[in-house]
Amino acid sequence: MSQTALSQTATMPNNKPLIFPCEGDALVGVLHPSSGIVAARTGVLIVSGGVQVRSGPHRSHVELAQALAADGLPTLRFDRRGVGDSSGTDVGFEMSGPDIQAAIDALVEETGVEGCIGYGLCDGASALALLAPHEPRLTGLILMNPWTIDQEDQENSLVMHHYRRRMRDPRQLGRLLRGEIELGRAIRSLGRVALDRLRARPRPAILPLSHRMAASLSGFTGPIHFILSTHDRTAATFQAATHWPAWKAILERPNVTIQEIGGADHTCSPQTAKAAFLAECRSAARRMAALERELA
Repeated sequence: MSQTALSQTATMPNNKPLIFPCEGDALVGVLHPSSGIVAARTGVLIVSGGVQVRSGPHRSHVELAQALAADGLPTLRFDRRGVGDSSGTDVGFEMSGPDIQAAIDALVEETGVEGCIGYGLCDGASALALLAPHEPRLTGLILMNPWTIDQEDQENSLVMHHYRRRMRDPRQLGRLLRGEIELGRAIRSLGRVALDRLRARPRPAILPLSHRMAASLSGFTGPIHFILSTHDRTAATFQAATHWPAWKAILERPNVTIQEIGGADHTCSPQTAKAAFLAECRSAARRMAALERELA
């Protein structure tokens, strides 16, 4: 762990820097112990997305961890292999199951909790979804803007999302009616996407990511809370996937809920969106922790 990181962590009250092993590498995390008097039975593990470090975008994961700890839920945020202060090679979110399990090991060992709620953003949410049925210590999931886009479909999804947003914008419709938008160019662009989707291309034997996530969550019986930003293409792509039968079956379960945050982008950068995100996560985590106490 760098001297700068250690210095920054030391200035935060009650935080404890951790270094723990994962398949021969060293992962670095920060534990926010519970401020409750009674020992907590449930903790929270924060899983960042992409190459975001443990502090999260706009330090939102620091604020979230502090808030959850104040609610009596010890919380660990960490860097997976090859990201931030952790050693090793970044193997990508689909292969980060061992990193998440190593972090759960550390959380359990340090705090004595019996299980934990997993919070993830973007492909961090996807990683938790893929791991959940295989990790019994995960008792609930809070998944924000889950990543469901396969690499080969990413460009097409960008184009489709771009035009969906423009068609919902009254100003853009006005420009179209006034002839200010080159309609032929837009039609050609959408046509290329449609032809690409219809063309018989060789596909890998592995199922699309969204199908694999649905299959995985079908085997997870704990509560799941999805948080979706209204101004985010990743969230929009996920919502499109939820119309498939496998996802519909999951969303119809009584312990699975969805909440949208209006005006929020992918990382909830506006202050109002960030405040709504923090409140939504705290509320969901408290509900899940209370449910665990009732079942115990």
